[in-house]
Order: sequence, then structure tokens, then C-alpha cells
Amino acid sequence: MPRTSSAASKAGNAQEPAWSIPSLREPRYSQSLERGLAILGCFTPKRPVLGIADIADELGMSRSTTHRYVITLVALGAGSVALFFVGTAVSGVGFGAGFQGGIRTVVPLAEPHERAGVLSLLFVVSYLGMGVPAVAAGFGATDGLGLLGAARVYGLALIVLAGLALAGLRRTRRVGALA
Repeated sequence: MPRTSSAASKAGNAQEPAWSIPSLREPRYSQSLERGLAILGCFTPKRPVLGIADIADELGMSRSTTHRYVITLVALGAGSVALFFVGTAVSGVGFGAGFQGGIRTVVPLAEPHERAGVLSLLFVVSYLGMGVPAVAAGFGATDGLGLLGAARVYGLALIVLAGLALAGLRRTRRVGALA
């Protein structure tokens, strides 16, 4: 099904879509590759220079997602390993801030002689929390669920776990307020 920018759809513009989404059931489908090619397709001889906002609006993607893809494409086009890693670093800033927040929350609660063990456990849980779901999703995508099915199961599991975490947080705060 062709996908056009929201502005073109609202205006009733019947021009050729900037990109199209192939069947997600195709086992070799890569959304990252498709989005990268869509970004490259935005550039024409008449429009050799575009801003992040222009590309994001045309493709209906968020500006932050577009920015990450553009950094990666520029790095690959320039053949620059350093720029590629800079793009990776920019993309990973949010994860680092979240992990630091976890450490700052947990470490002050531990006694000085317990801190090494608490940090070790935090690292183990973090690596398992990142690695196990990625490996499970990979197996699910290749062994019967397909990419879309694996993403749905992964998303549903994430929603359930977030709900359990919220319930636990509320329960903890209620018990703390009663004490």
C-alpha cells in the first residue's frame, strides 16, 4: 500500500508516493533498509539539499528517527567509520541517561559494603534485559511468527511488564505512605 506524506494526503494530491511499504510478511523485509532508501529517494536533481524536517514531513516519520537514519546514511556515504560511530553515540544517549538514572536510584539505597554486589546485579539484570528479549525476538521472527508477529508479541510483553512495574510502584508507595 503506498504511503504518502500527511500533507499530501490532506490536500488530496495524487502525485507519486515518496515511498511504499512492501508486505511485512516477506521474511527478508527490512524496515531500516526501506526507510534508508526512502530517505535517499527524497533527494532529486531539483531538490539536492533537504533538511531533517523536510524529509520527516515528506515520509511521515518523526524528526528524531529521521535524524538517526540521516546520520547513518551520511556516515556510510562518506565512508567514515568515525562518523558512523558518532551517529551511534548520538542514538544511544537516551539509553545512557536511563542507565545512569537506574544507578543513581539504586546505589544510595545500598550500604557501603553492599554496593559492589548491588552494582554487579544491576549490570547483570541490565544486560539480560537487553539481550534476552532481542534474542527471543530474533528466534520468534525466524521460527514461525515472522517479523510482524514477533514485534506484536514483543510489544505485548513490554506492555504487560510495564503494567506490572507500575502496579508494583503504586503498591510500594501505598505501603510507604502507611508506614
